[in-house]
Amino acid sequence: MTLLEIYKNINSDRQKWLYYSKANIYNILPFNDYGESKKAIDIIKQYLNAGSKLKLFSDIEDKVDTLENCRANHILSTYLLGIYFYDELQLETFFKENKASIRDRHDWLFIWYLTCLYHDFGYVFEIDKNNIINKNVKDFLPKKADLNVCKDLKNYDLGINYFKFRKEKFNTIDHGVVGGFRLYSILYRIYHKVLRTESSLTYGGLLYSEELLQLIGYAADAIIRHNMWNISDSSIRKQYNLEDLNNSKITLNDPLTFLLGLCDTIEPIKHSDSDKECPQDVLSLINIDVDFDGNRRIINTHNQNIANSLDWLDVKIKDEQIEF
Repeated sequence: MTLLEIYKNINSDRQKWLYYSKANIYNILPFNDYGESKKAIDIIKQYLNAGSKLKLFSDIEDKVDTLENCRANHILSTYLLGIYFYDELQLETFFKENKASIRDRHDWLFIWYLTCLYHDFGYVFEIDKNNIINKNVKDFLPKKADLNVCKDLKNYDLGINYFKFRKEKFNTIDHGVVGGFRLYSILYRIYHKVLRTESSLTYGGLLYSEELLQLIGYAADAIIRHNMWNISDSSIRKQYNLEDLNNSKITLNDPLTFLLGLCDTIEPIKHSDSDKECPQDVLSLINIDVDFDGNRRIINTHNQNIANSLDWLDVKIKDEQIEF
């Protein structure tokens, strides 16, 4: 089955992809013309706004063209691909075991919507090569956001160290690090503005709770980690305290980062010529199917180049198959 056919099946059932059932959103397909990327970013903004999370766009409205031109349709495609794999490969158990606050598919959809729809937003800063000199991570947060609240994140130190490494060695920043810290610091402020005296309450028709904030932290950690490459030079790892990147492979013990890495890597729109190729035409040329026998999960990519790009994940690759 082609990815376009898979996506159309998911798109036709809003309960499969829309966390906020009352939101006035009816189509999350990547758009069918290369000149319509703005529609894709509008859908992402509508979805975030449905959960009162539009402040995630704080101070980047003037940079959104960057995201529209090269990443918006990729983001929607990655989101739908993750839903397909989660359902067809029965990944629910891994998420329940990893995070007690993920009780069912609805909880998972909340964390996937935040993680996936925001995972490339830091790219608007990474691509701006003139805007990184003498800047640290905190300088890429909105003025009212506070990097200190991120210190409880699992990947806080790794993110800070990797940011420094990328800036000093390559004169660039890492969009995953910036995006993850932005996500958590901005939403932490919003949640604690509501949760002044209670650990859980409904406000404006939406639930705010410390449990949901923990899930947001889980999303932030996955975003921080999703774009990091292993570093073979031991002296560099020592200099920047990056031993976690010593040929390590992300496993299903970290299911959110694993799923994001899997989908983000093999998603085809990102690798196409976005100026010339229609997103849905690209999807109609890619066939993917899966097989699950209770122990082995196999993705048949029908494309050896796609399968071979996943050596940083804990998977077995044979010809056109990905197994884990």
